[in-house]
Amino acid sequence: MFNATVFERITSRPKIALVIAAIIILAMAAGLKQLVKDTSIEAFVPTGHPSLAANNQVRETFGLTDAIAVAVVAPQDTIFTAANLGHITQVTSFLQGLDNLRKDRVVSLATESSIQGVEGAVEVNEYLDMDDGSLAADQVARVRAQWQAMPPHQGTLVSSDETAAVIMGEIIDITHAQDTYQQVRTYINTLPTQGVEFHVAGPGAVSGYFSAYIEQDARKLLPIGFGLVLLFVFLAFRRASALTGPLIIILSTLTGTLGVMAWCNVPYYAITNALAVVLVAIAVADAIHVLSAYYEARAANPHHSSREHAVTAMQSIAKP
Repeated sequence: MFNATVFERITSRPKIALVIAAIIILAMAAGLKQLVKDTSIEAFVPTGHPSLAANNQVRETFGLTDAIAVAVVAPQDTIFTAANLGHITQVTSFLQGLDNLRKDRVVSLATESSIQGVEGAVEVNEYLDMDDGSLAADQVARVRAQWQAMPPHQGTLVSSDETAAVIMGEIIDITHAQDTYQQVRTYINTLPTQGVEFHVAGPGAVSGYFSAYIEQDARKLLPIGFGLVLLFVFLAFRRASALTGPLIIILSTLTGTLGVMAWCNVPYYAITNALAVVLVAIAVADAIHVLSAYYEARAANPHHSSREHAVTAMQSIAKP
């Protein structure tokens, strides 16, 4: 049993106690303004994982950071057809027009050139002209021949088996990766898919994907969690007045904890969504214990004041 003196002093000046508690909670919650959402793959992939190795290889090969990639795949054909090369040009042009991608850091067959030594001189030839319309058969053959003469572009710009090509773009602001990802997805869905597939990938795409699903999960999980918890509390005590305390405790716990995370420069990761649900469960458990002890004290001594009931309740459950 804890000494009742502490709780008697606190309840003797309830307004002061509430003001002090509110100041502490608000100071903690103020950090929410600087909470950073980190949806990068590095945030939740173990060191040494093959995915990180692949990401580092992309950075070394293309010189890009936070890249978003569009793969053009022709599983039953070659990428070197007029139609498929046209797709590469179209997608490249679209990516270059996005505000959150660096125009000069979009890389594909449509932006790169082949380099050859001819009679002691260096000859640089573009693979594709962005202004060209449909390519003739001899032009397609020329592009393929140029690519075959450039080992650095084999297995990078175009897969070694010639069935896939990639268009890479560097994201300017990773915090807006979600919007960029959605823009690319929307555009890709408008392209014809006869004999060809389009895939959006890369760290920038992963970041945008997780960012979108973090918000969707949070919008679903938190309201459902709140609703179930409050329903449980109401069914447990059968009085609406019992909902006020747990609700305040839950909100204070969530905002205070996330605020302290922000003050400590801890980002909000994809997995942090689960933390909110856990915090709600812990917060309401404490509140239910306090309310149970309070109502038991009131039932045992109905002639005592509310303050006395509160002191008795806290004295009995303070230790656990």
